[in-house]
Amino acid sequence: SCICFYILLLAFGVRPWLAVAGGLAYGFGTFNIISIEVGHMWKVWAIAYMPLVLAGVHLTFKRKYLMGSVLTAVALALELRSNHLQITYYLLLLLLIYGAVTLIHAVRKGTVTTLLKPLGYLVLAALLALACNFGKIWSVYEYGKYSTRGPSELTQDPEESSSGLDRDYAFRWSNGIIEPVTLLIPEFFGGPSVSSLPSDSHLGDALRNNGLAPVQVRQQLEQVRTYWGKQPITAGPSYAGAIVILLFIIGAVTGWLSYKTSSAVARRQKRPVPKGIGGTPLWMGAGGIVYGVWATVIIEFYFVFATFVLAALAYLVCVGVGIFSFRRLDSAA
Repeated sequence: SCICFYILLLAFGVRPWLAVAGGLAYGFGTFNIISIEVGHMWKVWAIAYMPLVLAGVHLTFKRKYLMGSVLTAVALALELRSNHLQITYYLLLLLLIYGAVTLIHAVRKGTVTTLLKPLGYLVLAALLALACNFGKIWSVYEYGKYSTRGPSELTQDPEESSSGLDRDYAFRWSNGIIEPVTLLIPEFFGGPSVSSLPSDSHLGDALRNNGLAPVQVRQQLEQVRTYWGKQPITAGPSYAGAIVILLFIIGAVTGWLSYKTSSAVARRQKRPVPKGIGGTPLWMGAGGIVYGVWATVIIEFYFVFATFVLAALAYLVCVGVGIFSFRRLDSAA
């Protein structure tokens, strides 16, 4: 995860020493650690390869065709090999948003035809990645018909035969609307579903005040429900890091101040100021909320511990919006 995100940031022109910090922040988020703890290894691998795929796509559109297409083919092959369709689905959403931003930028500049060549390279890279994993993908497709995700005729009423898992199962591990706050405050909704508490905790004091014997207090504190969020069970919160969030806010404020300075210089030199760029820092600051609402209301696939993944997607989408806006600023200059 760290290396792949480091490569992604280098592809977007971030300074190497800053890219190291970004890679560490991405790789050592608690979501990855928790997923490893509970055995979701292939999910962690799929999350790790996501930035590498985007780096390859971005390099290809930056006219580094050979490097970008080869990187895309290798990264996408590894992503598909992880065989975690949920994470690959999130990657597809991210690529669609990145493609939309790139297309809008090309339409405004009148250079849509220049996208055909990199798009051809990317299609070839995707076909190669699919070919490398065709056996596994086809096996999963065939087996899926006979798994719990396939149709079932074993029902009391034949007219109510199921076509797969129901909606409640798919959304059982959805985060609450406010739960992504744990990215900043780790215990905003508590900790793991069940945890042990020290004897000098408030609960321990309350139990002793109610007359429980020391042995009973100790037994009660060994298995305490410490999570009060929406999910039925969880191994812990998805914490991105207060320092990371703080640096993000500082970066957004700095970008806003830089824009104000550039706008003042442009007005003094009677150069046009690009319309719409002023809202970029606001979109960057609110990206997580906007994307979370959009995914919950429209996409309807915001499930299975998606907080950290969606936060990463929101961040990268904001990067795309920022790049698009600042390109306009450069073209105006």
